[in-house]
Amino acid sequence: MKLKKRNRINYLIVIVIVFAAIPSAVMSFGRRESTGRFVLEIGNSEGLKSVSVEISDQRFIFSNVQPGSTYQEEYGITSDSHYDILMTFENGDTVRKSVGYVTIGFNYEHRILITGRELSLVSTTVK
Repeated sequence: MKLKKRNRINYLIVIVIVFAAIPSAVMSFGRRESTGRFVLEIGNSEGLKSVSVEISDQRFIFSNVQPGSTYQEEYGITSDSHYDILMTFENGDTVRKSVGYVTIGFNYEHRILITGRELSLVSTTVK
């Protein structure tokens, strides 16, 4: 009789462990790493000294910016976010603009164009 009771307890322990592990296994399989990539193109923006791009709690700073230059970066998406772009000109003027949007669960590719004191989101690809 003791053997049967011990087997029941062992089976019960195994069942509890299995059911406790299922939610964490499901959660880990459901997650995937979200990444983003942007290409920043500088059009005819005379006098542009530097550009700072902030997205998903990460900042990228490009100095000695020249018309016709292109910059690209990759980043991890840690939260819903947009591109916060600060343009600094040689005369000390600054222009801050926000474009685009990213969210966890997708991978993004954006192309951003700066022309003069304006910027635009030229293309977006979501994967």
